[in-house]
Amino acid sequence: MQEIIYFLPGQGAETPSLGKKLFEKFPLSFNLLNLTEKIWGFDLREIILNGSDNIYDIIYCQPILCWYGYSLGLALKEKYKIKILVPYSLGVFPSIALAEILPFEDIIKILKFNFDLVNKLDLSGKLLYVSGYPIEEAKKNLKGIYFSSINHPLSYTIGGKEEEIKEAYNFLKEKAFSLKILPSPWPIHTKILKEVSEELKKEEYLWKNLKDPTIPILSPIDISLIDNKDKGKFLLSSVISKPMFFNSICKKLKNEKIKFIEASESGFFQKIFKLHNRDIKIFEGIGEI
Repeated sequence: MQEIIYFLPGQGAETPSLGKKLFEKFPLSFNLLNLTEKIWGFDLREIILNGSDNIYDIIYCQPILCWYGYSLGLALKEKYKIKILVPYSLGVFPSIALAEILPFEDIIKILKFNFDLVNKLDLSGKLLYVSGYPIEEAKKNLKGIYFSSINHPLSYTIGGKEEEIKEAYNFLKEKAFSLKILPSPWPIHTKILKEVSEELKKEEYLWKNLKDPTIPILSPIDISLIDNKDKGKFLLSSVISKPMFFNSICKKLKNEKIKFIEASESGFFQKIFKLHNRDIKIFEGIGEI
């Protein structure tokens, strides 16, 4: 059986009708979506089948991306042997399920726990994606904002109150290569999200089914291999509060000669590899099942 490396993206990979083709090719995905909807409490099927722009709303995109990454991974496992799982941000959730560290049902429950807890906090504000301006210079000149998702010293996300993000945008617009205010209902307030992570770790009932992984996961936090259940728990409970170092992932995998497949229909990882000048072909998973 041919080996692959399977990439699982986070928010930003969602597109209207994401998952519709998967329904046609992998019928088990219907049952998994039923389970996801039951736990999440919203009709996700209508969003997918109608190609609704509501998928960009965080309340829909989080469970859909998690369901899609996991379901597509199961479909790929019928044809390929997954050598390593490479998640990014939200992609950690389905990767934990694919590695069988926790059942998929438990993963959706944990994702919902995170979502509900974060939504109780005052996280009003905006996110600003920055490319092409040194993060150290930005930190010197921009105060009162939070830096996160640090893919590269020249590629990162900042969060803050709306007026702070406007001020940051005005400061950076003549200096950065690319700026984009992201459609997110909250900024990633690192200090507050650490509190969420600590609360999650305390909920022992969510962790009762922990097992050692059947597939290693490349941690997007420190680029180590997740090869036991304790590391898996740490990764899952920390992913919302620690920066992701995508450039380091690129370097780690640059010598791998096997097929790369991603859980995206928008070329999410392929675009990021190009951003980091990595000439690596990544196939969209839906075309590989």
